Amino acid sequence: MKKSPKVEWPPSVAPVRPLLIEHLERLEIWAIFCLLGGLALPLVWQNPAVLSFGLMTAAWAFVNLVIALIGKNGKPPHSVQTFVGLLVVNQIANYLYILVGSGVALFGGDLPTRSGAWAVVVQGFALMLLDAYLLKQCRGILKGTDS
Repeated sequence: MKKSPKVEWPPSVAPVRPLLIEHLERLEIWAIFCLLGGLALPLVWQNPAVLSFGLMTAAWAFVNLVIALIGKNGKPPHSVQTFVGLLVVNQIANYLYILVGSGVALFGGDLPTRSGAWAVVVQGFALMLLDAYLLKQCRGILKGTDS
């Protein structure tokens, strides 16, 4: 199998790379635990609500795992400012996941639908925390503090 060439990061955005790799590794760990837990949960408690929660958790985990694995070899951003902007948009998406998931969980139809929505809330909240940490670090680079 042909190994893909390593992507070079320009010096202007190079400080973001280790932060991004650490972030993607945290996301990967979260995704693996959620994938295993989401698939195991319905085996332990066999009812439609737990099945829905577990499958939704596993589905989100699978997507997050793919993102983490692909992201490690992705192209560098054009600038730190652009990357921070992308993270802000991503945070807005996380808030929307939580908002929509909460709405469906509280006011949705049947119990399995509401249970699956709670899984969306949990995933959205976890992603919000993970992304907030990376966003804080990248804003530190913009301000010159590397915090």
